[in-house]
Amino acid sequence: MDLEYTKDFAILHLPRVDRFNKSVYLDMKSTIKSIWERVLFHGWTNLWVAVPETDEALGKLVSRLGFVHSGTADNMNVFEYGEV
Repeated sequence: MDLEYTKDFAILHLPRVDRFNKSVYLDMKSTIKSIWERVLFHGWTNLWVAVPETDEALGKLVSRLGFVHSGTADNMNVFEYGEV
């Protein structure tokens, strides 16, 4: 996972995962927790991720990781993590 940020927001870029299992889920959950601590340290209140509308599996995964669907833009479902 890569974190992109400006003074106004933080965006998480997720890796392409062809097969999800419990190990992948737990690793991503741990990494997001670590990234979230960094996001809070820098003063942001939300972390954003965009998922292609056609990738239902990734959309379900980010929902399970605690992200909340916020809307759509450019054929992407936008999810928000944090003070929603």
